[in-house]
Order: sequence, then C-alpha cells, then structure tokens
Amino acid sequence: MLSTNIDEYRRRLSNVVEAMERHDIDCLLLNQRQNVRYLTAANNTCSWVFLKRDGRQVALVLESDYPEYRKQSIVADVRPFRTHDPLKEFRGLVRDLDLPENGLAIEKEHLRYYQFEMLREVFGSRLHLGFDGGCVVLEAAMIKTPEEIEKIAAAARLATLGMQVAQENAVRGITETELARRAYGEMVRQGAGSDTYLYLASDVRSSLAHAPHTDNVLDQGPVVVDIHTVYQEYHADMARTIFLGEPNAEQVSMYDYLRDRVGEGIRAVRVGITLVELRRLFYQGLKLKEDWVMLSGPLVHGVGMLNAELPKFEYPHLSRGYPEKIEENVVLAMSNLGLCSRQGWGVRFEDTFLVTQDGPVVLTGQG
Repeated sequence: MLSTNIDEYRRRLSNVVEAMERHDIDCLLLNQRQNVRYLTAANNTCSWVFLKRDGRQVALVLESDYPEYRKQSIVADVRPFRTHDPLKEFRGLVRDLDLPENGLAIEKEHLRYYQFEMLREVFGSRLHLGFDGGCVVLEAAMIKTPEEIEKIAAAARLATLGMQVAQENAVRGITETELARRAYGEMVRQGAGSDTYLYLASDVRSSLAHAPHTDNVLDQGPVVVDIHTVYQEYHADMARTIFLGEPNAEQVSMYDYLRDRVGEGIRAVRVGITLVELRRLFYQGLKLKEDWVMLSGPLVHGVGMLNAELPKFEYPHLSRGYPEKIEENVVLAMSNLGLCSRQGWGVRFEDTFLVTQDGPVVLTGQG
C-alpha cells in the first residue's frame, strides 16, 4: 500500500522514542504538518497523532481526509472524526492509551491558543508542560542522514539559483513583486517545492527583518532578498543584499563587513562548540560604526524539515540555546540578523552550512 521506506520511518520513530525517554515523556501529541509527515509519511494539516513511548500510535483525521490519509500513513490505527475539534475522540484516548499524570507532551510553540485550551480542558493534569513536544521531534531529527543532507544541499542549490535570478533582474523600474515572482518561478521550475518562499524589500524597507514584497518600484537603495527554499520537504536558507547601479561607499562597507563577520562566524563552527561560545565569539569581534545598528535575532538556527529548527536560541531556550553543543552532521544557517543605517536602509547576509569533523561546509552560493 505504501511506497515509502518503512525502515526509515522506523529509524525516525526509534529516535523520537529515545528522546521521549530522556525527557520522561509517556506520549506525544502532534499536529504540526511537518512533524506528522516526518513520523507517519502522511501530508495532512488537520490530523492529530498520538505516539506512545511503548511504540503505540493513533492518528485522528477528518472523515473527508480519511481515505487519502490511509494511503499515505504508516500508522495502522487511524480514526476519523467529523468536526475540526475532536473532543470526543480525545476523551476516548485518555482511556485507550492509559495516559498518566504529566505524561502527554504537546507542541506548545505550534498550537493556537484555543487549541491549547481545548487540550487543557480534555487532558488536564495529564499534560506534560515542562518540555515542548515539537522540540522532542526536532531533537530526534537534528542529526541528518546522508540522504537528508543531499536533499538540503539540493534545496541550497535552488536557493542559489533563485538568488542569481534576483541579482540578474534587479533593475530600476521593476517592482518588488515582479522581481520576487521571477526568482520564485525559476526555483519552482527547477524543482523547488510549493512551500518555498522569499522575502524581498528595497530602499528604506531593506532595514526590515523579514519583509514581504510589495508593489514598490525599485529605484534606489539596497535590495534585501531572503530565500527559504524547499526540496522534497527539506529546507535551505539564504540571504543577500543587491545594489542598484553604483552603491555608495557606506553601503558597500556595511555589506562587506557583515558578509565577512558571518563568514568568520561560520568558520568558527566546529563539532563540540557550544552555542553560547559561538555567540560570544561573534559579538566580541563585532565593531559597529556610530551610524550602524544591529538588527538582532538568533545568530544560528538548525535547518532541515523546518526552515528553523534545533539547535536554536529561541523559546524556551533563550539563554544557552538547545542543545547546548553543536554535533556532527547538523545543518545550520547563519545569520538571522542584519545591519541597518540610521539613514533608513539595511543589509542582510545568510548562508546554510553543514557541520563536519573537518569543519563547516557552506551549501548555499557565495557572493
């Protein structure tokens, strides 16, 4: 029935169960599409998957989606429901799965508030709120296999292609939307997935962190392009700054400085370095001119089935990051930040790279 590699999904499930044991979690409840797909092969936005530490799995799926879900999913126990809020089915699983107190971890960073309230009403003290359930999956998926690395590398090549198209077509008179359309269209034609997207902003909007493109016409100032490419469900992340005509000396100086600092930061990455040490090295060497402002953000983040995953500094691991040390065969992006001028424009530079025993290998293009 399934054309998927069952052994690969067994490996993933085994890794997740090991992570559940480390965090003393009896059961995971997953709803985020990428996590569900990663562990079950089903690509669905409205399903709920329970994964017990003893290996039991139960999927709840909308009745309309049930036939297709059964074709895709490796889960044997798939139960349909009719409304978007399967309260009755949730209550039944409290008994069927013998959920203990403080045993059920949920995706706290993913869930909407009303969903959290719904789960709290049903599961109450059975919820395990000490660790995010989504992080459990990301922790298990953090070390990439050779096959996953190749897919990320393919996504990186597509990101590089999209950036080249943007650079070649960035001329005065074109709108941000048209420039973004050309870059996106070429990436999709060459195999990028539909989840691929990009931020693009020009002139004074170039100082914004993640700016969706508008119908503004390119005329002057830097053009910041941030591409998040997907290939066969795996991501790559890349940002560059494009200049129209002859940029002024201040713009060139700022961009060259940020590019060099990011390059030095990537070269400092080695197996065993802590996220805190990497952040300290980057910021200790940062020397900004009086008119420059750092656009703050997480210095590094993992890349894989999500565009931003572990390792990372984001909630709930703001101070030391999680996991604290960088391991071999982790894929990272640096840097999710930029520099801005008090005159109103800014620059960005970001690359995706693989961590190996011999040092980092940059996967996205140069320039």
